[in-house]
This record gives sequence, structure tokens and C-alpha cells, in this order.
Amino acid sequence: MTYTLHIRSNKKLAELKRKSEDTETRLTLLSGQLNPHFLYNSLNAIQGTINNGNPERANAYIGHVAKFMRDVMDNGKKNSCRYARSLPLKKII
Repeated sequence: MTYTLHIRSNKKLAELKRKSEDTETRLTLLSGQLNPHFLYNSLNAIQGTINNGNPERANAYIGHVAKFMRDVMDNGKKNSCRYARSLPLKKII
């Protein structure tokens, strides 16, 4: 009976690991699709701000977008991101 439980446990663990890897792959692919859209929208907003005669605000926006993208890249290298560290990212958006 113990052997049967051990086999079931190993199968369940392997299935959970596969699902986790599948989810991580999907998130990576989705992130790759969203980044170009984010960049396009950000550049359009910056261009509109400049065209409206507010280069100081556009410059600040460029800095915020650059910091946001750096934070996303840095956090993407980690397996997890602490909630408190992700809060400043939401303030930029």
C-alpha cells in the first residue's frame, strides 16, 4: 500500500510540475506579445504630449516608462516578485 501511495504521489508531482512549466511558458509568450503594444502606446502618448507643447511632461513620462520597463525586465528574471516591490510599478501606469 505504501508503494502505491508513493507511485501516486510521484505521478501527481510530475503532473503538477508539467502544468507549472506549461503556465510559465504561456506567460512568457504572452509577455512577448504585450510588450510591443505597451511600447507602441507609450511612444504615441509621448509624441502627443510633445505635440501639445509639453516637452517637460513628455520627458518625465519617458523616464517613467524606461524605469517601468527596466523593473519588468529585472523582475522577469526572478521566479517570484514580492508584492511590496510590485506596488511602485502600478503607480507609474
